[in-house]
Amino acid sequence: MKYTKIRTDIAKLVTEQIELKPQRKTVHFSGVRKVESYTATMTVLSNKDRLRHLYDAYAILRGKERTKSVKKETSQSLVDKYVLEYTQE
Repeated sequence: MKYTKIRTDIAKLVTEQIELKPQRKTVHFSGVRKVESYTATMTVLSNKDRLRHLYDAYAILRGKERTKSVKKETSQSLVDKYVLEYTQE
């Protein structure tokens, strides 16, 4: 299958997001805390930005049109870097 590396990287980040988002709570957290709330918050924010760029790079690699959101801005140079990185598989 084409572009399996970018797809697995996206899947890893998505599962990490699912695990870390509840860890951000400070008061009403019911469960076993794996990381501190501040660390979870900062990791979720950085993963969100990276995922946005990876999704755009994956759309370019597949030849699809990227959807532009009004609120979210992407760095074209970062998207180009990811496209170049994942085309050299």
